Amino acid sequence: MTLESAEKTRRVHVRPWLVFCVIAGCVGAGYLGAHHWLLDLCAHFRVQYAYATALLFGWFLVLRSWVGVLATLALFGAILPDLFLLASRTEVGADVQSRPALRVLFANVHTQNREFERLIALVRQEKPELVVLEEVDTVWSDALAPLRVDYPHEKHALRPDNFGIAVLSKVVLTKAGIRSIGGALPSIEAWFVHGGNTWKLLATHAVPPTNAAAKSWRDTQLLLAANYVQSLGAHSVLMGDFNTTPWSPVFRQMLAQADLRDSAQGFGAQPTWPMKLPGILRIPLDHCLCSPDVAVTDRRLLGPIGSDHMPILFELR
Repeated sequence: MTLESAEKTRRVHVRPWLVFCVIAGCVGAGYLGAHHWLLDLCAHFRVQYAYATALLFGWFLVLRSWVGVLATLALFGAILPDLFLLASRTEVGADVQSRPALRVLFANVHTQNREFERLIALVRQEKPELVVLEEVDTVWSDALAPLRVDYPHEKHALRPDNFGIAVLSKVVLTKAGIRSIGGALPSIEAWFVHGGNTWKLLATHAVPPTNAAAKSWRDTQLLLAANYVQSLGAHSVLMGDFNTTPWSPVFRQMLAQADLRDSAQGFGAQPTWPMKLPGILRIPLDHCLCSPDVAVTDRRLLGPIGSDHMPILFELR
């Protein structure tokens, strides 16, 4: 073998190891996301890491690099358990199925989006009991007038930026108010009676973690919101664009600290953002967390509405 061919062979075998180091580094960084906002960003791409590792596994097989194959299997061990856990479903008993279903449609409509009719048509098609909308301004509120025939009960906090919120309901809101949790941005609290139980909903929209201060603000808002929802007792729901994914440290802390259940449990990672990218590259930023007594019997992504987020339908019992 000539020196040139030996060097070429060396480069061929080194490249997959460089890719391995990048993936492994990003996975490890994600677990340390509580310590720095850049590390936190690495936590959000668990699904993409899984696909990339699968390709890397095939690459090592082609090269017959058995050490590489074993290393890739170890990397799978760090990535896949959380994905499998999110996808594992517990069978719902007949007693739960007999409860009246509460169907809630959530959508981050994107303030600059003006395709109002697509959302209106979607709501009319799905017929949920509640509609929770984020990034709602006065233009959006006016455009939603046709829905108010079926959804006469409403609470909103309209803003010209991306942090307006509106809750539209078929049933009477026995209590509705605007709360500032962890900062100046509004969250909406709405209570209503459904199926003989008083439900308590808190809709919030966290800031995107674009720097250390924004990450700290987001984390504070989410943890305070989770703790507040826990204090409301049974049939409590926290919903919104959290600007984080199920694999971030703050999301895990919310579940553990406030004893809430992720509605995605049993339904897998359902990526909602950004719509301009293919589904395989999207991440799940929109969430619904519930008190332990609430069962989630359906959770599915709906059709596009012109927003950068995909709307979701939740069926709670």
